[in-house]
Amino acid sequence: MKTLKLIIYFMILFGLMSCSSIDSSFKNFESLQKIKPKRLKQGDTIGLVSPASYVTDAQLLESKTNLENLGFRVKYNERIKDKYGYLAGSDSARAEDLNSMFADKNIDAIMAVRGGYGCARMLDFIDYNLIKKNPKIIIGYSDITSLLYAIYSKTGLVCFHGPVGTSTFNDYSISNTKNILMDATPNYEMKNLYMDSDQIEIIK
Repeated sequence: MKTLKLIIYFMILFGLMSCSSIDSSFKNFESLQKIKPKRLKQGDTIGLVSPASYVTDAQLLESKTNLENLGFRVKYNERIKDKYGYLAGSDSARAEDLNSMFADKNIDAIMAVRGGYGCARMLDFIDYNLIKKNPKIIIGYSDITSLLYAIYSKTGLVCFHGPVGTSTFNDYSISNTKNILMDATPNYEMKNLYMDSDQIEIIK
């Protein structure tokens, strides 16, 4: 019984410590000097990266086609095709690929081909000073979230939680992507996708 009480005590203690740490993180975010990257325009070049799971040739082609259909040029390094187990190359190699995209003056924005797993493993290899000196749009979601969080917390660069290269670019996605990343719309409000009840099938 004493052992159980001791375990519960430490669980509560660690929980409170975690909450304190989270609260401290948010306070640090509030004091960050935010860096807003420049907007995109038709004809700009987007660099594709794969900081998480490996990508197939089909996924790379799909990403390239999606972005070209939106009016962008696309660039990627050959190392994006690397495979290291379930990852797109070693942790240091994936970080170096990302660093090179920020260093490349011909790249206007960076987008992940896909999510998956692995971003948290490469955070220590990222050159945050380089990113701060060369701010540009970086966008993705899923496993890419940890990467965006790290970049923002280390540099103040505003990152975008949005589609990856292999996302479905329907009218809703295209409209919001353009409004947020390209158009000079002040106080833009992104609304949830309308779901028609006819699209929902109820199984009893």
